[in-house]
Amino acid sequence: MPPLGSSSEIFDLLLPLAYLGLDALGMGGSIPTNIAVLSDLRVLSLSSNFLESSLPSQLGMLSNLTDFDIALNINLSGTLPTEMGRLTSMEWLQVWENKLTGSIPSEIGLMTRLTSMNLSENRFTGLIPTEIAQLSNMKMLTFQDLPLVFGSLVTFCENIEVTSDTSIIVDRDFVTTAYQVTCPCCQA
Repeated sequence: MPPLGSSSEIFDLLLPLAYLGLDALGMGGSIPTNIAVLSDLRVLSLSSNFLESSLPSQLGMLSNLTDFDIALNINLSGTLPTEMGRLTSMEWLQVWENKLTGSIPSEIGLMTRLTSMNLSENRFTGLIPTEIAQLSNMKMLTFQDLPLVFGSLVTFCENIEVTSDTSIIVDRDFVTTAYQVTCPCCQA
């Protein structure tokens, strides 16, 4: 087979791709904006690399995506794109231990199939969006080491079915030893 001439030819070969796992490969750089051409992608796992820059808004075009893991990319910064709210098939969202900033987008509430979400160890700020209460399928929610995030998860707790498999974890603010997040169904 002759060598491929362009990145678009490579993406043509990947178009039917459903699973892309590139964990712990030492990759640097940013997630390319043309990732959106992988429209059949269901799982995108890029954890434990050296990704940097910000998450492209084009991730919101991966409408079949169910699992997204970018944990442990300690140089990944910027905000969580609001366009990710379009990912209504999303079940598993892992963005912990990065340098993501800004507020947690209210559009996360549109991901009503989410069963697991970990936003821990980032630099998010502000109120937890009330739209999180719409995530009634949630079984594992983790907000750890987010000292500038505050608010209430009371309505969220009322909307989920708490079982022995449910794990909702919110850290205390260790500076004031008080909870910044009101959460009756959470474990500390």
